[in-house]
Amino acid sequence: MPLHKNTKKIKFLLVFFYGLLLTNCGKKEDITDFKIHYNKERATAISFDSSEDTNVYDIFVKGVSTTPMLGTFTQDQGKIVFEPVIPFSNGGFYELKKEAHTILEFEIEAKKTKAPALLSIYPSNDSVPENLLKMYFVFSQPMQAVGKMTDYITVYNKTDGKDATVFLELENELWNAKHTQLTLWLDPGRIKRDLIPNKEKGLPLQEGKEYEISISDELKGANGMTLSTIYTKTLSVISRDTQKPSSKNWEINPPKSATKDALTINFNEALDAILLKESFLIKGSNNEIVTGNYNISNHENQLIFKPDTIWKVGNYKIKVDPILEDLAGNNLKHLFDQNVSLKTTDNKTVNEQTMTFSID
Repeated sequence: MPLHKNTKKIKFLLVFFYGLLLTNCGKKEDITDFKIHYNKERATAISFDSSEDTNVYDIFVKGVSTTPMLGTFTQDQGKIVFEPVIPFSNGGFYELKKEAHTILEFEIEAKKTKAPALLSIYPSNDSVPENLLKMYFVFSQPMQAVGKMTDYITVYNKTDGKDATVFLELENELWNAKHTQLTLWLDPGRIKRDLIPNKEKGLPLQEGKEYEISISDELKGANGMTLSTIYTKTLSVISRDTQKPSSKNWEINPPKSATKDALTINFNEALDAILLKESFLIKGSNNEIVTGNYNISNHENQLIFKPDTIWKVGNYKIKVDPILEDLAGNNLKHLFDQNVSLKTTDNKTVNEQTMTFSID
Protein backbone atom coordinates (compact mmCIF):
# COMPACT_ATOMS: atom_id res chain seq x y z
CA MET A 1 0.00 0.00 0.00
CA PRO A 2 1.54 3.38 -0.96
CA LEU A 3 2.37 5.88 1.76
CA HIS A 4 0.61 9.23 1.82
CA LYS A 5 1.88 12.19 3.78
CA ASN A 6 -1.49 12.91 5.30
CA THR A 7 -1.83 9.42 6.77
CA LYS A 8 1.74 8.39 7.61
CA LYS A 9 2.28 8.11 11.36
CA ILE A 10 5.59 9.62 12.39
CA LYS A 11 7.06 9.67 15.85
CA PHE A 12 8.32 13.09 16.86
CA LEU A 13 11.38 13.45 19.03
CA LEU A 14 13.31 16.60 19.76
CA VAL A 15 16.96 15.91 20.58
CA PHE A 16 19.77 18.12 21.82
CA PHE A 17 21.54 20.19 19.22
CA TYR A 18 24.43 22.63 19.28
CA GLY A 19 25.08 26.11 18.02
CA LEU A 20 21.38 26.86 17.68
CA LEU A 21 20.52 29.99 15.71
CA LEU A 22 24.04 31.05 14.75
CA THR A 23 24.66 33.75 12.14
CA ASN A 24 27.63 35.78 11.01
CA CYS A 25 26.50 38.87 12.91
CA GLY A 26 25.22 37.04 15.95
CA LYS A 27 21.63 37.95 15.23
CA LYS A 28 19.05 35.22 15.86
CA GLU A 29 17.53 33.59 12.83
CA ASP A 30 13.78 33.28 12.60
CA ILE A 31 13.71 29.49 13.16
CA THR A 32 11.56 27.87 15.81
CA ASP A 33 10.05 24.53 16.72
CA PHE A 34 12.90 22.41 15.31
CA LYS A 35 12.11 18.67 15.39
CA ILE A 36 13.62 15.40 14.22
CA HIS A 37 11.07 12.93 12.90
CA TYR A 38 11.50 9.20 13.47
CA ASN A 39 9.71 6.40 11.66
CA LYS A 40 10.38 2.86 12.90
CA GLU A 41 13.38 4.14 14.87
CA ARG A 42 14.99 5.73 11.81
CA ALA A 43 15.37 9.49 11.44
CA THR A 44 13.53 10.17 8.19
CA ALA A 45 12.96 13.94 8.28
CA ILE A 46 13.47 17.21 10.13
CA SER A 47 11.09 20.16 10.38
CA PHE A 48 11.14 23.73 11.65
CA ASP A 49 9.13 26.93 11.42
CA SER A 50 10.55 29.70 9.25
CA SER A 51 9.34 32.65 7.24
CA GLU A 52 12.07 32.09 4.61
CA ASP A 53 11.75 30.16 1.35
CA THR A 54 13.07 26.61 1.23
CA ASN A 55 15.67 27.43 -1.45
CA VAL A 56 17.89 29.25 1.05
CA TYR A 57 18.44 26.13 3.18
CA ASP A 58 20.69 23.09 2.84
CA ILE A 59 21.55 20.16 5.10
CA PHE A 60 25.15 18.97 5.43
CA VAL A 61 26.86 16.16 7.26
CA LYS A 62 28.92 17.96 9.90
CA GLY A 63 32.44 18.49 8.64
CA VAL A 64 31.47 18.05 4.98
CA SER A 65 31.17 21.54 3.53
CA THR A 66 31.12 20.90 -0.21
CA THR A 67 28.17 18.64 -0.94
CA PRO A 68 24.73 19.01 0.68
CA MET A 69 22.58 15.98 1.43
CA LEU A 70 20.24 14.83 -1.29
CA GLY A 71 16.62 15.27 -0.31
CA THR A 72 13.44 17.30 -0.66
CA PHE A 73 12.39 20.50 1.10
CA THR A 74 8.67 21.23 1.32
CA GLN A 75 6.86 24.14 2.94
CA ASP A 76 3.31 24.50 4.21
CA GLN A 77 2.05 27.50 6.19
CA GLY A 78 5.51 28.36 7.50
CA LYS A 79 6.46 24.78 8.37
CA ILE A 80 9.51 23.57 6.43
CA VAL A 81 10.18 19.84 6.19
CA PHE A 82 13.33 18.21 4.81
CA GLU A 83 13.24 14.50 3.87
CA PRO A 84 16.63 13.03 2.85
CA VAL A 85 16.84 10.47 0.05
CA ILE A 86 18.62 8.18 2.51
CA PRO A 87 17.60 8.45 6.20
CA PHE A 88 19.92 10.28 8.58
CA SER A 89 22.67 8.13 10.08
CA ASN A 90 22.16 6.68 13.52
CA GLY A 91 24.22 8.84 15.93
CA GLY A 92 25.28 11.21 13.13
CA PHE A 93 25.93 14.96 13.40
CA TYR A 94 24.44 17.38 10.87
CA GLU A 95 24.28 21.10 10.07
CA LEU A 96 21.40 23.20 8.80
CA LYS A 97 22.80 26.01 6.67
CA LYS A 98 21.19 29.14 5.32
CA GLU A 99 22.97 30.53 2.27
CA ALA A 100 26.17 28.62 3.20
CA HIS A 101 26.15 29.80 6.85
CA THR A 102 25.56 27.30 9.65
CA ILE A 103 22.56 28.31 11.73
CA LEU A 104 21.92 25.07 13.56
CA GLU A 105 23.68 21.78 14.40
CA PHE A 106 21.81 18.65 15.43
CA GLU A 107 22.54 15.07 16.40
CA ILE A 108 20.55 11.97 15.52
CA GLU A 109 19.79 9.80 18.51
CA ALA A 110 22.03 6.71 18.68
CA LYS A 111 19.57 3.85 18.41
CA LYS A 112 20.59 0.28 19.16
CA THR A 113 20.49 -1.16 15.66
CA LYS A 114 22.12 -4.07 13.89
CA ALA A 115 25.49 -3.51 12.25
CA PRO A 116 25.55 -3.79 8.44
CA ALA A 117 27.18 -6.81 6.81
CA LEU A 118 28.70 -7.47 3.43
CA LEU A 119 26.55 -10.26 1.99
CA SER A 120 28.22 -10.91 -1.36
CA ILE A 121 31.06 -9.88 -3.63
CA TYR A 122 30.68 -10.63 -7.33
CA PRO A 123 32.25 -12.31 -9.14
CA SER A 124 32.10 -14.84 -6.32
CA ASN A 125 34.83 -17.05 -7.76
CA ASP A 126 38.43 -16.19 -6.86
CA SER A 127 39.64 -16.88 -10.42
CA VAL A 128 38.99 -13.95 -12.77
CA PRO A 129 40.15 -13.00 -16.27
CA GLU A 130 42.84 -10.39 -16.76
CA ASN A 131 40.29 -8.10 -18.40
CA LEU A 132 37.72 -8.26 -15.55
CA LEU A 133 35.48 -5.21 -16.08
CA LYS A 134 33.51 -4.68 -12.87
CA MET A 135 32.70 -5.96 -9.40
CA TYR A 136 29.58 -5.78 -7.23
CA PHE A 137 29.40 -5.39 -3.45
CA VAL A 138 26.05 -6.29 -1.85
CA PHE A 139 25.28 -5.16 1.71
CA SER A 140 22.59 -6.21 4.18
CA GLN A 141 21.24 -2.67 4.63
CA PRO A 142 21.58 0.84 3.11
CA MET A 143 25.12 2.19 3.39
CA GLN A 144 26.47 5.68 4.04
CA ALA A 145 26.01 8.29 1.35
CA VAL A 146 29.02 10.40 2.34
CA GLY A 147 32.60 9.93 1.20
CA LYS A 148 34.16 7.75 -1.49
CA MET A 149 33.85 3.99 -1.25
CA THR A 150 37.35 3.64 -2.67
CA ASP A 151 38.57 5.09 0.64
CA TYR A 152 37.20 1.97 2.33
CA ILE A 153 37.80 -0.66 -0.38
CA THR A 154 41.49 -1.19 -1.07
CA VAL A 155 43.47 -3.57 -3.30
CA TYR A 156 46.86 -5.10 -2.53
CA ASN A 157 49.05 -6.81 -5.13
CA LYS A 158 50.17 -9.87 -3.15
CA THR A 159 52.53 -11.08 -5.89
CA ASP A 160 54.54 -7.85 -6.09
CA GLY A 161 53.98 -6.82 -2.46
CA LYS A 162 52.50 -3.38 -3.10
CA ASP A 163 49.20 -1.50 -3.13
CA ALA A 164 47.33 -1.42 -6.42
CA THR A 165 44.92 1.12 -7.92
CA VAL A 166 42.44 -0.78 -10.06
CA PHE A 167 39.00 0.80 -9.62
CA LEU A 168 37.74 3.75 -11.63
CA GLU A 169 36.73 6.65 -9.38
CA LEU A 170 33.49 8.29 -10.44
CA GLU A 171 32.03 11.55 -9.17
CA ASN A 172 28.67 9.83 -8.70
CA GLU A 173 29.13 6.30 -7.42
CA LEU A 174 26.99 3.53 -8.87
CA TRP A 175 24.52 2.43 -6.18
CA ASN A 176 21.15 0.78 -6.63
CA ALA A 177 18.03 2.65 -5.49
CA LYS A 178 18.14 1.12 -2.00
CA HIS A 179 21.84 1.99 -1.58
CA THR A 180 22.63 -1.64 -0.76
CA GLN A 181 24.47 -2.63 -3.94
CA LEU A 182 27.61 -0.90 -5.19
CA THR A 183 29.11 -1.35 -8.66
CA LEU A 184 32.82 -0.62 -9.05
CA TRP A 185 34.34 -0.58 -12.53
CA LEU A 186 37.92 -1.49 -13.20
CA ASP A 187 39.34 1.28 -15.38
CA PRO A 188 38.03 0.57 -18.93
CA GLY A 189 40.69 2.83 -20.43
CA ARG A 190 43.37 0.57 -19.02
CA ILE A 191 41.57 -2.62 -20.06
CA LYS A 192 41.09 -1.64 -23.71
CA ARG A 193 44.34 -2.22 -25.54
CA ASP A 194 45.95 0.59 -27.53
CA LEU A 195 44.24 3.32 -25.50
CA ILE A 196 46.53 5.87 -23.81
CA PRO A 197 45.70 4.81 -20.20
CA ASN A 198 46.51 1.20 -21.15
CA LYS A 199 49.86 2.19 -22.64
CA GLU A 200 50.78 4.48 -19.76
CA LYS A 201 49.55 2.48 -16.75
CA GLY A 202 49.00 -1.02 -18.05
CA LEU A 203 46.13 -3.35 -17.12
CA PRO A 204 44.47 -2.96 -13.70
CA LEU A 205 44.95 -6.71 -13.12
CA GLN A 206 47.77 -8.78 -14.58
CA GLU A 207 47.71 -12.45 -15.51
CA GLY A 208 49.45 -14.79 -13.09
CA LYS A 209 49.24 -12.42 -10.11
CA GLU A 210 47.16 -12.45 -6.93
CA TYR A 211 45.35 -9.47 -5.47
CA GLU A 212 43.65 -9.06 -2.11
CA ILE A 213 40.60 -6.80 -1.83
CA SER A 214 39.85 -5.47 1.66
CA ILE A 215 36.69 -3.75 2.85
CA SER A 216 37.38 -1.68 5.97
CA ASP A 217 35.37 -2.18 9.15
CA GLU A 218 35.20 1.63 9.39
CA LEU A 219 32.65 1.70 6.57
CA LYS A 220 29.29 2.81 7.96
CA GLY A 221 25.73 1.97 7.13
CA ALA A 222 23.11 4.68 6.80
CA ASN A 223 22.19 3.97 10.43
CA GLY A 224 25.66 5.04 11.59
CA MET A 225 26.80 1.56 12.56
CA THR A 226 30.10 0.31 11.14
CA LEU A 227 30.66 -3.07 9.51
CA SER A 228 30.97 -5.84 12.05
CA THR A 229 34.30 -7.03 10.64
CA ILE A 230 36.91 -6.50 7.93
CA TYR A 231 36.07 -8.39 4.73
CA THR A 232 38.72 -9.69 2.33
CA LYS A 233 38.69 -11.48 -1.01
CA THR A 234 41.58 -12.85 -3.06
CA LEU A 235 41.60 -12.68 -6.85
CA SER A 236 43.77 -15.03 -8.88
CA VAL A 237 44.16 -13.62 -12.37
CA ILE A 238 44.07 -15.89 -15.43
CA SER A 239 44.32 -15.08 -19.15
CA ARG A 240 41.99 -12.52 -20.71
CA ASP A 241 38.58 -13.51 -22.05
CA THR A 242 38.37 -12.77 -25.79
CA GLN A 243 35.14 -14.60 -26.66
CA LYS A 244 31.54 -13.43 -26.60
CA PRO A 245 29.05 -15.49 -24.58
CA SER A 246 26.81 -17.59 -26.80
CA SER A 247 23.73 -19.67 -26.11
CA LYS A 248 25.21 -22.35 -28.38
CA ASN A 249 27.54 -23.21 -25.52
CA TRP A 250 24.81 -23.40 -22.87
CA GLU A 251 23.05 -26.48 -21.56
CA ILE A 252 19.35 -26.53 -20.61
CA ASN A 253 18.07 -29.03 -18.06
CA PRO A 254 14.26 -29.01 -18.46
CA PRO A 255 11.97 -29.94 -15.55
CA LYS A 256 9.24 -32.58 -15.47
CA SER A 257 5.65 -31.74 -16.32
CA ALA A 258 3.04 -31.25 -13.57
CA THR A 259 5.78 -30.17 -11.13
CA LYS A 260 7.30 -26.94 -9.88
CA ASP A 261 10.78 -28.32 -10.38
CA ALA A 262 13.47 -25.83 -11.32
CA LEU A 263 14.67 -25.20 -14.85
CA THR A 264 18.47 -24.86 -14.90
CA ILE A 265 20.77 -23.37 -17.52
CA ASN A 266 24.49 -24.10 -17.34
CA PHE A 267 26.71 -21.54 -19.07
CA ASN A 268 30.13 -23.22 -18.84
CA GLU A 269 31.57 -19.84 -17.84
CA ALA A 270 30.87 -17.18 -15.22
CA LEU A 271 28.50 -14.40 -16.34
CA ASP A 272 27.59 -11.03 -14.84
CA ALA A 273 25.78 -11.78 -11.56
CA ILE A 274 23.36 -8.84 -11.68
CA LEU A 275 22.52 -8.99 -15.40
CA LEU A 276 21.87 -12.72 -15.14
CA LYS A 277 18.69 -12.13 -13.16
CA GLU A 278 17.44 -9.48 -15.59
CA SER A 279 18.25 -10.94 -19.01
CA PHE A 280 15.98 -13.99 -19.32
CA LEU A 281 12.32 -14.37 -20.24
CA ILE A 282 10.56 -17.72 -20.57
CA LYS A 283 7.44 -18.09 -22.75
CA GLY A 284 5.08 -21.04 -23.10
CA SER A 285 3.38 -22.64 -26.11
CA ASN A 286 0.80 -19.84 -26.36
CA ASN A 287 3.48 -17.15 -26.04
CA GLU A 288 2.46 -16.49 -22.43
CA ILE A 289 5.17 -15.40 -19.99
CA VAL A 290 6.10 -18.00 -17.41
CA THR A 291 6.53 -16.16 -14.10
CA GLY A 292 8.82 -17.20 -11.28
CA ASN A 293 12.10 -16.47 -9.53
CA TYR A 294 15.56 -16.42 -11.10
CA ASN A 295 18.56 -17.31 -8.92
CA ILE A 296 22.24 -17.73 -9.70
CA SER A 297 24.42 -20.61 -8.58
CA ASN A 298 27.82 -22.30 -9.04
CA HIS A 299 29.80 -19.04 -9.03
CA GLU A 300 27.50 -17.44 -11.64
CA ASN A 301 27.94 -20.40 -13.99
CA GLN A 302 24.32 -21.48 -13.57
CA LEU A 303 20.85 -19.92 -13.60
CA ILE A 304 18.03 -21.57 -11.66
CA PHE A 305 14.42 -20.67 -12.49
CA LYS A 306 11.63 -21.67 -10.07
CA PRO A 307 8.15 -21.21 -11.62
CA ASP A 308 5.15 -19.83 -9.75
CA THR A 309 2.90 -22.56 -11.18
CA ILE A 310 3.39 -26.12 -12.34
CA TRP A 311 4.96 -26.81 -15.73
CA LYS A 312 2.61 -27.85 -18.52
CA VAL A 313 3.37 -30.16 -21.40
CA GLY A 314 4.48 -28.18 -24.44
CA ASN A 315 7.21 -26.25 -26.19
CA TYR A 316 8.93 -23.32 -24.51
CA LYS A 317 11.17 -20.44 -25.61
CA ILE A 318 13.85 -18.69 -23.58
CA LYS A 319 14.50 -15.13 -24.75
CA VAL A 320 17.93 -13.80 -23.81
CA ASP A 321 18.57 -10.06 -23.71
CA PRO A 322 21.73 -9.29 -25.74
CA ILE A 323 23.04 -6.99 -22.99
CA LEU A 324 23.98 -10.07 -20.93
CA GLU A 325 27.73 -9.94 -20.26
CA ASP A 326 30.53 -12.17 -19.14
CA LEU A 327 33.09 -11.01 -16.56
CA ALA A 328 35.07 -9.13 -19.20
CA GLY A 329 32.09 -7.07 -20.39
CA ASN A 330 31.67 -9.07 -23.60
CA ASN A 331 27.95 -9.29 -24.31
CA LEU A 332 25.90 -11.30 -26.80
CA LYS A 333 26.25 -8.52 -29.39
CA HIS A 334 29.94 -7.68 -29.36
CA LEU A 335 33.27 -7.88 -27.56
CA PHE A 336 34.06 -5.15 -25.05
CA ASP A 337 37.63 -4.79 -26.33
CA GLN A 338 37.52 -5.32 -30.07
CA ASN A 339 39.31 -4.11 -33.15
CA VAL A 340 36.46 -2.55 -35.13
CA SER A 341 38.58 -2.46 -38.28
CA LEU A 342 38.61 -6.25 -38.45
CA LYS A 343 35.47 -7.80 -39.91
CA THR A 344 35.54 -11.06 -38.01
CA THR A 345 32.71 -13.32 -36.86
CA ASP A 346 33.10 -11.98 -33.33
CA ASN A 347 32.40 -8.44 -34.53
CA LYS A 348 29.03 -9.33 -36.06
CA THR A 349 26.20 -8.14 -33.86
CA VAL A 350 23.05 -10.00 -32.88
CA ASN A 351 19.80 -8.52 -31.60
CA GLU A 352 18.57 -11.45 -29.56
CA GLN A 353 19.29 -15.07 -28.77
CA THR A 354 16.48 -17.60 -28.35
CA MET A 355 16.68 -21.09 -26.92
CA THR A 356 13.96 -23.71 -26.89
CA PHE A 357 13.08 -26.71 -24.78
CA SER A 358 10.16 -29.13 -24.56
CA ILE A 359 8.33 -30.74 -21.65
CA ASP A 360 6.64 -34.08 -22.36
